[in-house]
Amino acid sequence: MNYFNYERGQREIHCSNGRIVQFEYPISEIVQFENCLVVRVWTPQGTIFNDNVFGELKRGRS
Repeated sequence: MNYFNYERGQREIHCSNGRIVQFEYPISEIVQFENCLVVRVWTPQGTIFNDNVFGELKRGRS
């Protein structure tokens, strides 16, 4: 069984295969589908960071 272990406000997701996916900013919101997650990170006001939404597959790769 594949799963993700994460907490809002943290900067990483632990995948069932042992991989850890790390983000530059804390996780703001996650939507979980059968085979992937859509992750939105929180960026501080005034920060220039063009990528704040990511898709992560169950195997821990974008």
